Amino acid sequence: MRYVNICLLVVLLLNLSTGTVLGRAAFMHGEILEVFPEQNKIRVLSEGRMQILELADQVEIYRRGQPVSLLSTRPVAENYFQEGIFYMNELGRVVLMVVDYAVEEIQTASGSLLVYYDLFGGVKEVEQFPPLERDPLICSE
Repeated sequence: MRYVNICLLVVLLLNLSTGTVLGRAAFMHGEILEVFPEQNKIRVLSEGRMQILELADQVEIYRRGQPVSLLSTRPVAENYFQEGIFYMNELGRVVLMVVDYAVEEIQTASGSLLVYYDLFGGVKEVEQFPPLERDPLICSE
């Protein structure tokens, strides 16, 4: 998570003096809904709007400070999307992507919780599952 924060800080510092329209560099945060590697594009949901972003030929993609491939940014499962920060050049093409998907299982007395985190480490969603039933043949107490 520290690497993501460092990368985000760099992106924000680079963007302080830039606007958010074509002709100037800009950045965007959103969920990656679909990846089109053959077209070098991604479909992103950002601020309630779906957009198709075109990637620069030499786009750099990082997860937790490590370079990753475009294919690794696909949705994790149906309706479970990775988040990203997308830094775009003055032509509107993505030159840098910082992506992440984090989930943690927490055991409680009432069952298991799956906690999904956003790119910034905040809790995005929590799912509760009933406790596993013990098999009396396996567990004898």
